[in-house]
This record gives sequence, structure tokens and C-alpha cells, in this order.
Amino acid sequence: MQPLLACCYKHILLPMKTLYTVCCLLFLTASVMAQKFTPNYDESRVPAYTLPDPLVWENGQRLSDPADWPARRAEILELFATQVYGRVPQAPYQMKAKVRSVNPVALNKTAIRKEVELEFRANGRKLKAQLLIYLPAGQVDRVPVFLAYNFYGNHSIHPDPKISLTKSWVRNNEALGISANRATAASRGARASRWPVEEILARGYGLAVMYYGDIDPDYDDFQNGIHPLFYAPGQQRPAPDEWGAIAAWAWGLSRAMDYLLTDREVDARRVAVMGHSRLGKTALWAGA
Repeated sequence: MQPLLACCYKHILLPMKTLYTVCCLLFLTASVMAQKFTPNYDESRVPAYTLPDPLVWENGQRLSDPADWPARRAEILELFATQVYGRVPQAPYQMKAKVRSVNPVALNKTAIRKEVELEFRANGRKLKAQLLIYLPAGQVDRVPVFLAYNFYGNHSIHPDPKISLTKSWVRNNEALGISANRATAASRGARASRWPVEEILARGYGLAVMYYGDIDPDYDDFQNGIHPLFYAPGQQRPAPDEWGAIAAWAWGLSRAMDYLLTDREVDARRVAVMGHSRLGKTALWAGA
């Protein structure tokens, strides 16, 4: 068996004999990137491509009956799990949800604000994640909710001074007042322009957000997030076919959904998961 080299970001493994080729490709890529980038806005200039047909089995046979779709869907999910995101470990774990605070007259009496702590335990380890929920005040029926992660902590989505500051590792950002990888009050509402909380509430929807770094800090480590709770004795990193960061974040959104299923003010039948950039990929995988 050839030795493997871990390189780049979050779980890319390469045989040693391909390293030279990869280095050459990286050099060529860097040379190309050094040239001025010219975006293409003309669809006619996009080269021809063929998307895979979801209604064709991997063996090339076409589905002949709508009843076959659940099995084909499972086949597609298996491909994504094994070839893209990695398998989520099936070891047992415990989750406990604790409502840390409730304010029924938040945001000038227009919202109910809840902070819910999700605690996960497995193999003698534990991890906590904080779920922030805004629901429109005065609603009689259960409320449909948008579910998403944020990049800099729950407190960054709105200047509401009562949102708890995250205690998790946060990427340094001088403009947002984040240094030593710790959030400060200076970052309150720093990303509010991306979260139209009042508009969401005014239209009768709720918002549930969680800081993605609570589940897995966004750097190549695999020691400070959810992964170690599922490691076998002596294991230090996910196995080649196990989950990376995106799959772990998707798992966290699923656990947030587990809580929303128990919240009597939330219409858990109508929850839309969303995200931006790599958290958009996370949302897609969580939804799938």
C-alpha cells in the first residue's frame, strides 16, 4: 500500500507518487491565477456539457417505474456520501436540549427570542452548540422557520444586545473586532445586513440560526468539534471514507431540526434550510 499524504483543506488524501504531478498542476494554476481574470457573462461561450441523468441507474439502465425512485435516490445519496462528503459515523450519542433564555417581548415587542443549548455526548466527550431562535410575537398558530448557520456567531446576525456572545473559536477579523480568535461585543450585528430578521418576522416566519464553529471550527484540525466524539480509541482524524467539515455541519443542522420538532411554537413541517457559500453546500447536504 502506498503512503498517503494529507494536504490542502479538510481531508484530501493523495498517493505520494502523484504528489509531483499535483505540485506541477498547482504551479500551473498559480501561473494562470496570476493573470488578470476576465469573467464570462455570455452563456453562448460556455462549452457543451452533459449533466448526469438522475433517472438512470449506475449500471446504465433507465428507471422504468416511479416506484423505483426511492431506491435510485438511495443510490445517489450513497454516491454523495462515499465520493463527496464522507460517511457520518453511526456510533450512538446522546443529545440534550436546554432552553437557556426566552424573551417574549424582544425587538420592541415584535419577536419572541429563544436561546437553546444543544449538548452532545459520546465516548466520554461532550460538545455544546447554541441555537438562536426568533419567532414573530403574537402568533397563534405554529410558525414556519428558516434554519441556517452563520459565520461569526449568533450575536453577529443582529445588534440585539441580549444575544449571547459565542465562546467558540472564531476566525480573526479586525474589521469585525475579532482577535485572538474570540468574539467581542464589537462584532454584535456585524453581519446584520445579511439577515433581514425584522422582515422575516413581519411576514410571519421565524428564524433559527447556529454558529457553524460550535459544531466544527473552520480550520484543518478535527480535534475541537464534533468529530472526536465519534473517534475510535487512538483515532486522531476521520478515516478516508468518513465525514469532513461539510458533512459535520450538515449533521449539526439535522440536530437543530431534531430540536425544532419538539418546539410547540414551530411548524416543523415547514422548515427551510438555507446557507451561503460552503454553508450553502452544507444546507443542500443537510436537506438531502
